[in-house]
Amino acid sequence: MSTFYLPDHAGSGVFQTTSLGPHANWSFCDLTPCRDTVVDERSEHAGFVLAFNLKGEQQWCNRDTGRKHRLLKNHFGIYEGGTFAASNVYEEGQRSVQLGLHIRNEYYPMLFETIRQTGAIGTFNHLPKNAGIDIPPVAGRVIQDMIQCNYTNEIREYYLEAKLAELIAVLAGELTDRSQPHVQEVRLSDSDRAGLEEVKRILDTRYADAPTIPELVRPAMMNENKLKRAFKQQYGRSIHAYVIQKRMEKARELLESGQVGVSEAAHLVGYVNSSYFISRFRQTYGYNPSKLKG
Repeated sequence: MSTFYLPDHAGSGVFQTTSLGPHANWSFCDLTPCRDTVVDERSEHAGFVLAFNLKGEQQWCNRDTGRKHRLLKNHFGIYEGGTFAASNVYEEGQRSVQLGLHIRNEYYPMLFETIRQTGAIGTFNHLPKNAGIDIPPVAGRVIQDMIQCNYTNEIREYYLEAKLAELIAVLAGELTDRSQPHVQEVRLSDSDRAGLEEVKRILDTRYADAPTIPELVRPAMMNENKLKRAFKQQYGRSIHAYVIQKRMEKARELLESGQVGVSEAAHLVGYVNSSYFISRFRQTYGYNPSKLKG
């Protein structure tokens, strides 16, 4: 594994690269720049590229198309190989944690064909503004296993190679179950974006008693069908999934404070049934909320 540290004058963080057997390369970065930084990149990949954004918001401008794209926190993209030229943006003081995998065409062909049929694979020069989808919780746990691996030398390589196969299999299964076919991008006006920002503001403050989609039509200034499609396009997940995300984040924050128990946290974020809340929390984070108590 090759490890590079960000110079003190540029900020703090680390960048790592390594090979996972003969068929894949791994790159990982955890960076916090001390000033706005733009990193130009031009590369050509013959296989598939998997990009996972684990913290912060990954932003870039495609220099060939002039279009701007982003990966939200806990989102990922699967991209077909090809020539790629981008200017990657890292904002001052914003921590970015990203994992990238480049996998050659001849490996895992059945799994990638299964993923292709879900419509989840894009190409670098034909991406929407939000260039990814949310990371399934089970896949997130595999990624954490990979990042936290403490083995060294050949054992580490074998371990990560096995985890890579597990990760791709999990994504194939989760995306197939999710059935996310490609949906044509919604054209948004400035008033549409303002309406979506207002809806997001409402959901950020009223996650415990979130309004229904029909109730959000008026502040959104668009019909229900357009609102559902536009919100997911703009923020990377459905309105329902966004509300659940906010509830889980607030619940974890409350539990980590040590000031409330599981039942009270469930009630405060909008769940009457504590058992259902526990199930949702475990599905999101991979452990029971009681682990954070006290």
